[in-house]
Amino acid sequence: MRRLAPSLFALTAALTAAACGRSAPPPATAPAEADKAVTVAPPAAGPLPSALPVAASPSAEGTATAAPADATAATAAEAPYEPTAQALAQATVAIFVDAGAKNPPGSPTAGQMTTVTVTPVDGNGRPLRSRDPILGAELVMVALRHDLSWVQTLRATRLSEPGGLSHRFSLNFPHPGRHLLYFLVKPAGGPVSATPVDLTVRGVAEPSTEWGEDKRQFSGPEGLSVELRSAPEQFEACRPSHIATSWLQKGKAAALHGAEGQRVLYLAIPEVAGQASVGQPLQIAGAAAPADSATATAQAAAAGMSVEAIGGDAGSDAWLTLRNPGRFRIMALAQLAGPKGAAAAGPIRSAAFAVTAGGTAPAGGCP
Repeated sequence: MRRLAPSLFALTAALTAAACGRSAPPPATAPAEADKAVTVAPPAAGPLPSALPVAASPSAEGTATAAPADATAATAAEAPYEPTAQALAQATVAIFVDAGAKNPPGSPTAGQMTTVTVTPVDGNGRPLRSRDPILGAELVMVALRHDLSWVQTLRATRLSEPGGLSHRFSLNFPHPGRHLLYFLVKPAGGPVSATPVDLTVRGVAEPSTEWGEDKRQFSGPEGLSVELRSAPEQFEACRPSHIATSWLQKGKAAALHGAEGQRVLYLAIPEVAGQASVGQPLQIAGAAAPADSATATAQAAAAGMSVEAIGGDAGSDAWLTLRNPGRFRIMALAQLAGPKGAAAAGPIRSAAFAVTAGGTAPAGGCP
């Protein structure tokens, strides 16, 4: 999991605008999953919280200086910042978790409102000024308990902060314990960035859901049925597995919404404390990333591992590497097509599975 210290400009944009209202918290008896498109008011004016790391690099806008000696110097100083392909491929988020006046930053309490300010940044810590849609939004935050007994999806169709660089999400964690915040953003012209962040919610400890035996079949609301497939079938620690899912709605194939390529996103969470694993776009393990999805599909088919070969839906496959042996919960996240067909966006749905990884992991972790 990558974490980058945000630039001073990004953090200033994220945290220094005038405040309005907040969305109401969901009740403790809310369903396990809620799909919400939210527009949240900007944060209250004030100094940057001391808990946030501030990058030493200059801001994207720069600061006022004396007039340059010549026109050439002025042109160089005012040249707009353009991120490289590598910086876009390393995109992540800078976040600040405001748990309220009675709690330290980053330590929310179950049953109390929490505000998360998010700034998508590139690999250099600069704000992403241009973003392509992902799951029908510019920014997606999935809040989930580590056993997947509670999942809430929040979407920002537009970033609400001044300049459109940051956004504020408000939510209420109904249960204490281990949680993750899972952020999805797609830089314009770059790959999808999926960033999981560990979070502990305070409160009276509650037992987690029993993980039980492996489970590769999921049944959800409105007749949703999802099956997880993998090749090889048995997961091994540190070995990439080709995974895919088959989605049905009331017994019929459920069309997945989205552009060509990766239409389902995966997150694997270990039962014990450890590193979560994010599903990676399809490519052959150990080989250079293919130039396009068609090449990736052809390479996978040549290896006898096409999505059709393992029984998944088109666009549902990915590589997944479990970082240690033991039991995992895997979340699959997808946007179904609307009633008018695949061109129309429908609801976001998640499915939960339980698997076990065998083998051993090196002392220093997976390579």
